[in-house]
Amino acid sequence: MKTFDCKCLWAIVVRDIVSERRRQLSYFLGVVLAFFFTEFVGLYYTLKPAHIPPFYGGQAATLLIVATGLFFFATSLTFGGLHSKQSRIALLMLPATNGEKFTARILATLLRFVVTVTAGLVVADLLRMLLFAIFGGDTTSLLPYVASQTWDVLTFTGTITRHRLALAVTGSAVSNLWLFSIFILGSAVFRKFAFFKTIATLLVLSMLLGMIALPMMPYGSWRLVVWANDLLWKDIMTQFITLALTVFNFWLSYRCFTHMQVITRHRPWCFWRRCTANA
Repeated sequence: MKTFDCKCLWAIVVRDIVSERRRQLSYFLGVVLAFFFTEFVGLYYTLKPAHIPPFYGGQAATLLIVATGLFFFATSLTFGGLHSKQSRIALLMLPATNGEKFTARILATLLRFVVTVTAGLVVADLLRMLLFAIFGGDTTSLLPYVASQTWDVLTFTGTITRHRLALAVTGSAVSNLWLFSIFILGSAVFRKFAFFKTIATLLVLSMLLGMIALPMMPYGSWRLVVWANDLLWKDIMTQFITLALTVFNFWLSYRCFTHMQVITRHRPWCFWRRCTANA
């Protein structure tokens, strides 16, 4: 099979979701607990409904921060189901191209995240309202405020001037896509505990980059003067470099995915080897 088939792609997405339903159930329970704990801590001392929109808006913003963390955690699980020999053999036997399999894993992750987080937020909010209704507390639903905060974030409401809106939208999209590609790459390389290993790797690389870059750009140098006098050029160049790194991360993730071995290799650089048993 040499052409990219959308029907085959969707079939693999459904297959991945169904085959990992047990792990998905565990993730769903974790999402519910995370949202419930966040709401419980934020509203525990509110014995009666305060009906103060800014207060509820702040709680909704906290829930969005939690959802962001859950998104990257879910992304780090993209290839987590392939840690066993049996799962890799099953993937190898699928009548589909590597591109279809790779894309299907990512689409399945995104679909699972949207459904799980949406359902988890509703369930957590209802549980908190029910518990507070029985034992006393604020029974105001945070769902409308979460929807409002989400809209404000997506439209950059009140955070930036109109003439820089386009650059802000592209910058946010590129930055989030870059982070997404990093956790995709981390999932393909580590597979086990990929979320924590990816964060640790980012911290180490950030410190090394800072140690290398700072001595090369002392304060007051011509580099900083040129960049500071043209913030628009700086933003454009930063987005271009970030986009290039994003493409590189996806390429490296795909290469790692296509060179996964049926027999587990314990070396993170094994995807550079030319292998005959592609997954």
